Amino acid sequence: MPGPGRIQHAGLAAKVVPAEQAAAVIRPGDTVGMSGFTGAGHPKAVPAALARQITDAHAAGRPFRVDVRTGASTAPELDGALAAADGIELRLAHGRHTPHLLTEALSWHTRYLETGSMLPG
Repeated sequence: MPGPGRIQHAGLAAKVVPAEQAAAVIRPGDTVGMSGFTGAGHPKAVPAALARQITDAHAAGRPFRVDVRTGASTAPELDGALAAADGIELRLAHGRHTPHLLTEALSWHTRYLETGSMLPG
């Protein structure tokens, strides 16, 4: 019988892990898909845990960047946290983005593409 949490399917509920454990599965060069809609639905805990993991890797002298793809607009806790950690290699998305990510894109440090916009030649 499912517990009192939001996930009622016991098999799915058994797959829930802490954010740090979920982020630990993500490796440098991976493509990470996240969704949600603005601040209401984007993932909050895993991007923050991933940003900490990336920051720790950089502090140890190890490169760590991921490609991020989303199906909707997100919020600074996702794009901003990963961009501030210098953890985004490629960003494909829909909608608006945080100033941190735009600063990275304009510095040519992050290859930034917005779906349907100008692609590199």
